[in-house]
Amino acid sequence: MRAIGVSIASVFPGYCSPHDAELFKYVECEKSPLDTTAALLLSMRAVAYEVFAKETQLNGINAKSKFMDQGLPFHLQSLVQNVLHSDRIGVEQGMADIRALAGRYQAAYDAPGSSGFHAFGIRFDRILPFAAAGAFFAEVDFQGRVLRRVDSRDAISQIALNIATLGQSTCVTFGWFGESDCAAAKLVDSFNALDDYQKAEASLVLALEHLENFFCSPSWWDELPEGNRSRFDQSIAGGMTRGARDPNALVMRGDVDFGAKVVETLDSRI
Repeated sequence: MRAIGVSIASVFPGYCSPHDAELFKYVECEKSPLDTTAALLLSMRAVAYEVFAKETQLNGINAKSKFMDQGLPFHLQSLVQNVLHSDRIGVEQGMADIRALAGRYQAAYDAPGSSGFHAFGIRFDRILPFAAAGAFFAEVDFQGRVLRRVDSRDAISQIALNIATLGQSTCVTFGWFGESDCAAAKLVDSFNALDDYQKAEASLVLALEHLENFFCSPSWWDELPEGNRSRFDQSIAGGMTRGARDPNALVMRGDVDFGAKVVETLDSRI
C-alpha cells in the first residue's frame, strides 16, 4: 500500500474523461439505482480498466527490452531477454482474452437483454472506506472450494467486480457471461451464501486477493491492527505469484467488522 493524493485516486482510468462522463452518467448520479443496467456499465468500466492495464504493462515490457540488458555479459543478456519475452507472450495472451471480453460487453451494451450477461449486486446501508474495480478468473470460493485452476484447460470464466459508491452508499456488483455452473456463477453463489454481516469483509478480501486496482481511506488503513494490515498485504502479494491460489484465500477470518447492513440485492438470474 502507498499513499496518493485524492485528485489522482480513481479506480476507472480506462476511458478518457469525456467518454467516461457520457457513458457512465447513469451510475454517477446522486440517486443511481442498483439494477442490471448499472451492473453492466460498471462491469464495462472494470474490463476497460483491465485493457488499459494490459496495454500499459506491455508498453513497459517493450521499453525494458531496450535497456535492461545494456552492459551485461552475453549470457545475462540472453537471460534478461528470455524472461522479458516470456512476460510479453503472457501479457499478449491476456490482452487477447480481455479484449475479447470487452467485445462481449460492448455487444451487451448495444443489445441489452440478448447477450447472456448476468449480474449480481448488493447495496450496503453506508459508504465503506474502500473501493475497487477489475476483472479476474474465478479460482476459489469463500468456502475454500477450488472452482478452476489457472493452468486448467477448462473454459475460462472471467468475472467483473466493482466496489463503488452508487448514490449515497457502497454497492458491490458482479458481472459475467456463462452458464449457471461456470466458475464465475459459482463464486457469486458462494458470496451470496455468506451471512449478510460477512459480506462487507468478503468484498474487501476478494478485492485485495484479485485486484491491484484498489483504494482505501488512509485513516481506516492506519487504524487497523498491525496483524490485519500484514495479512491484507499478504493477500495482495498472494495474487502476484505464478502458482495455484491458496484454496482458503477467501475464507472469512473475521478480521474486520464494518457494521454494514445489506439493504438491497440485485440478482438478474431470478
